[in-house]
Amino acid sequence: MGALIVVALTSSAAAQQTPDAPNTYPIVSEVRPLVVTPTPFPLVEPYLAVNPRDSDELLVSAMSTSAAQAVVYGSWDGGDSWEQVSTFPGGDPTVTFGGDGRAYFASIAPEIHVWRSEDEGRTWAGPAVIDSGHAADREWLAASPNPSAGKTPLLVAAAEHHTSGQGPPVVFVLSVSRDGGATFEPPTFSPPDSGYLNSVTGLGVRDDGTVLMPYLVNYAQVSRNPPLIRGRRWIRISRDGGESWPEVYQVAENLQYGNASWDRATKGFGGGALAADESDGPHHGTLYLTWSAVLDGYLQIVVAHSTDGGRTWGEPVRVNDGGYRSDHSTPTVAVNRAGVVAVTWNDRRDDRRQLCFRHFVALSADGGRTFGPNRPVADRQTCPGAGSRWLNGGDTQGLIALPDESFRTVWSVGRGQNLRLWTAVIRAR
Repeated sequence: MGALIVVALTSSAAAQQTPDAPNTYPIVSEVRPLVVTPTPFPLVEPYLAVNPRDSDELLVSAMSTSAAQAVVYGSWDGGDSWEQVSTFPGGDPTVTFGGDGRAYFASIAPEIHVWRSEDEGRTWAGPAVIDSGHAADREWLAASPNPSAGKTPLLVAAAEHHTSGQGPPVVFVLSVSRDGGATFEPPTFSPPDSGYLNSVTGLGVRDDGTVLMPYLVNYAQVSRNPPLIRGRRWIRISRDGGESWPEVYQVAENLQYGNASWDRATKGFGGGALAADESDGPHHGTLYLTWSAVLDGYLQIVVAHSTDGGRTWGEPVRVNDGGYRSDHSTPTVAVNRAGVVAVTWNDRRDDRRQLCFRHFVALSADGGRTFGPNRPVADRQTCPGAGSRWLNGGDTQGLIALPDESFRTVWSVGRGQNLRLWTAVIRAR
């Protein structure tokens, strides 16, 4: 039985695109609402998972903007149709599959709650509750996609806010389940080496069982007008299923907006996303991390890559080929079986007020060194409204790679409080 793990950057510089990027033009199809029937509440912050044993089995989680609730939708025909399978308490939802086909869902309500499903998400048992005694913020789930890696646990990681006045204000918390999510070991705490931990920005398990945890540490405010905070993006690596984390490597310098510029800071939430190339192609093993970076005064989409398992990272490359004077947000990344890298994000180049965004995509066929032309996934804009906490549509997007080398994406579309999930399929030409 596989184990389960739960874990609860912006850069000041980025390499420019080269004009001769090999290409990789995205072809978008099947653009439509996820479900036709009305959603139970306005939905943001989607996350998407595919069963490694059967790619026809997909799950999407999302949360309400108006209540402390989350919902899971399931598809068992490869995304052709979807149905609501359950509603859960809490926010910051995330969903994943293990290599044995078991599904897991987690939310914060206010402790970290983890549910498990033995039938590909149709029904759920639990929850197992991880109570650390502190307030958790944005948890992540990870389990090995490789069914032969049976000893890899289920992991849950999060950033934890201390409320007792003891110790650093924010620390890592890591919880491990070795019985398929039925119970979790007592959580362990780990402060960053120095500075202020802003967030854990993901959690992943590679096919060989290596566990990867990217995170962001802030160090100092560097300007007041505009309010900019300097930090660094790091990655921790465990090669024993989360028992120990002896390897810590710097990814990139980070620059982000402080809360004194609330609307711009909100657009920078959802600090990054991680993917690994498990293909048989020339870039096998390459790691990719994407985030929104403050470049020349605006949030831009960048990707850094590592060809040595995360020890060293190349200079971040700017993905967006326009909108250099607009703030873009919530990027995520996936790699297909051909080694093509897809990045999706919410792009504001078409709205001078920066209140509306369109979902965009770009592809790379050269290991993340360059990205091809940007393409909007749909003409429908999302306009949450001035002052909304959900200016970026939530802190996550759904993006997965499928065995036929296509990608599926899920994001929020609508205006004001009328937000619902849309989905599309992306292929490389």
